[in-house]
Amino acid sequence: MTVSHGSGGYTPPPALYPRGTIAMANTGRADTNGSQFFLVIGDSVLYPQYTVLGTVGEAGLPLLDAAAAAGDDGSSPLGGGTPTTRVVITGIR
Repeated sequence: MTVSHGSGGYTPPPALYPRGTIAMANTGRADTNGSQFFLVIGDSVLYPQYTVLGTVGEAGLPLLDAAAAAGDDGSSPLGGGTPTTRVVITGIR
């Protein structure tokens, strides 16, 4: 296991967030979870600071793929952003 130390102290090693993961967004600082969440469109290695809320079911993955393929507005400085295709979640189970 690799342990790194950033300017704020211990930094946990990155973790895999598999395609279809639904996770709570935050700023990376303690107690900053809010009402925003994100959907992972492809297996992604991120720092494990995002609380996983659930997963997109098999039936929803093609819709996720279609929204991703249609592009985004580039609003995230890290790459990506808000989908240009409107995505409406009508229910959860």
